[in-house]
Amino acid sequence: MKADELEKFQEQLGYHFHNPSLLELAMVHRSLINEAPERYPESNERLEFLGDAVLELITTDHFFRHHPEDPEGELSRKRALAVCEASFARLGRDIGLSELLQLGHGEEMQGGREKPSLLADAFEAVCGAIYLDGGMDFLWPWFTDKLDAMHDKLEASSVDTDAKSALHRYILHNGLEQRYIVLEESGPSHARHFRVAVEIDGERMAEGAGTSKKRAEADAAHKALLHLKKQQK
Repeated sequence: MKADELEKFQEQLGYHFHNPSLLELAMVHRSLINEAPERYPESNERLEFLGDAVLELITTDHFFRHHPEDPEGELSRKRALAVCEASFARLGRDIGLSELLQLGHGEEMQGGREKPSLLADAFEAVCGAIYLDGGMDFLWPWFTDKLDAMHDKLEASSVDTDAKSALHRYILHNGLEQRYIVLEESGPSHARHFRVAVEIDGERMAEGAGTSKKRAEADAAHKALLHLKKQQK
């Protein structure tokens, strides 16, 4: 990596390494080791291993302290949402790792620069490098800030997926038909509001609202499930 690229990345990151070679190593994918072992004798896999453990500790502690009402099972669910490939790949892309990854030619040609698994691994490696270089002083508050914002989005996405999937399974199991109808779409482009109804076998079962069509459908699906449960009692 070029010195100016390293410097620019550290400026954006908000952390300057005492040992920049750790940051360089965090970017080295194992495909490069296979093609140029003399120049690159080590990949980022050990740093990835360390970063994964450190981030899991931070996440576990953060959720334990900030969600005192949650039982163990709910804390585990929250942690699983946050500490996963999809989450770390998103964070890796956000901080610009896709441009900095050092890949072998074959991996580069196969689109490795945008592979979620590689971005997630590199993000863990960078966090492992920060931990080795400066301990938790920077890493802990930096990651927990990202964790809170990311978790809200993941929770929303999880709720959306779970409600619609659960209703869909119910529909299939009972041989019914469903459809979502957009009743209203309003508001400026930066603050849209949707109102959606869900019909089951031609009967309007529930209405939902949200800042996107997807969220409104999820809200309607959730209310429809509650209504169906009441009918079964």
